[in-house]
Amino acid sequence: MNSKFLFVSFFIVILFSSNLFSQKMEQNPLIYHLRFVNETNHGMLIIHRLLEIYNQELNKHVDLENYALNNFGNDDFKENIFEDKSRAYYEIAPFTLYEKAIENEKLIHPSLATDLRMDITEIKNIAAQLESKRYSIAKLFSTADLDKMEGLKMVYSGLEDCVSLYKNFHEVRDRIQAKLNNYNNEKIKEKNLKSINNEVFVSFKNWTDIANTIILDLKNEQMSAVKANFPLLKTNASKLITAIGKNSKSPNFNILKEVEAKITKFNTELNAYINGGKASQNYNLYGDAYYYYNNKLTGICDKFGLGATFKFNEWLTNSDLPYVGFTEMPHFYKVIYPKKKDVKVEALAKTNFTVLPNQVIEMPKIVEKRKIVERNDKSIVIDSDTLYIEVYDNQEYDKDTISLNFNGTWVLKNRELTKSPIQLALPIIPDKDNFLVLHAENLGIKPPNTAAIKYYQQSKTKPQIVVLNSNLQESEAILIRKDSNNDAKKNK
Repeated sequence: MNSKFLFVSFFIVILFSSNLFSQKMEQNPLIYHLRFVNETNHGMLIIHRLLEIYNQELNKHVDLENYALNNFGNDDFKENIFEDKSRAYYEIAPFTLYEKAIENEKLIHPSLATDLRMDITEIKNIAAQLESKRYSIAKLFSTADLDKMEGLKMVYSGLEDCVSLYKNFHEVRDRIQAKLNNYNNEKIKEKNLKSINNEVFVSFKNWTDIANTIILDLKNEQMSAVKANFPLLKTNASKLITAIGKNSKSPNFNILKEVEAKITKFNTELNAYINGGKASQNYNLYGDAYYYYNNKLTGICDKFGLGATFKFNEWLTNSDLPYVGFTEMPHFYKVIYPKKKDVKVEALAKTNFTVLPNQVIEMPKIVEKRKIVERNDKSIVIDSDTLYIEVYDNQEYDKDTISLNFNGTWVLKNRELTKSPIQLALPIIPDKDNFLVLHAENLGIKPPNTAAIKYYQQSKTKPQIVVLNSNLQESEAILIRKDSNNDAKKNK
């Protein structure tokens, strides 16, 4: 069974599993608001992963190192994730929960109902925009010229829009959680509960509060704050575990033990990060903090709907407490960009060689008593006054030593090639035939002497490569021309 099928199937399982305690949803008038936020968060996880894949694919066009994250795409989620009309992902879809929350407003204090209506409507709009963005970004991959900066900017801009949408979701989620906290505090005053169950609730709330603070610091890469708050997190975790232990005779004790296991794992992963934990290879471009936030810590709490927050909400729904549960920790998203290449230019050899206005540079037939073999299968057409090239060993390192002749001038002499490129900037004579000759100074360990020439153009972000070969009798050469129409598409 392929990994793509397993991954998509896993999402379907975890989204369906969110309905494990739906039979008691009527217990609290705010339960639909809570479930709407959390189920929307689950759907946003799918889009989050799709956006990471799009970003990785995009960076291939700028020659940035990339890794395949997961082999799935929009075709695996063809319908609106949040509407889920075919009921492929949820038993109750997020947008259906939104409607139920609106219907349930009559059971809530009018001022709170009005505030929450504004918040959940904003979340619904955010989800709808993300749903639209995942398709529009995918479409750009087939319509935009991603070898040009204009096309790249369009896709990067779309991804940045999604960064803002995830940030907005965070902000609205925090507002909703603050309102739910106020609701719960009022219930504590009304009931003055002193049961074992209430002790578990208060302990979990305290642990969640500090966990949310830490994870926000992690998102902002505030390592000192994460370290400073970690001892308090461990203290609250110990108090929660103690409270859970007092509940051993409860019929729902097994659920609380799952919560205990999750928070213990959360602390373990956070400790690993504090002590130098690194991102997996698939995420090294995103950074350690991003990786631990999105792929370790949030996942333990709620990423797949089966974490600590989800399990605690399940226990709370089955308990005799009047509280509403907790919103889950949402993901955050960021765009990774290629690092701009700094082309280090070696000084050209000094020469008295000059080009008269009407002089035509022709490909030489002999250089240093060797026959010149012109590469007729490919020439270089560029769109600027300077040709930026990188020269390196095209095959395994075998001690090839070369010289390069550009328009009659030796710009490299007796240089050994390695995998580390030699970078040069060559001034092009406009509307004339320029030439570059590869001259082998030895044959290396494995003849012939081979050099890769990687060159850059202003209008394209992805470099082009041509390979030249030479031996002690012949030297290969290539024609270079600046196109007066600024059209670099004439590469043969």
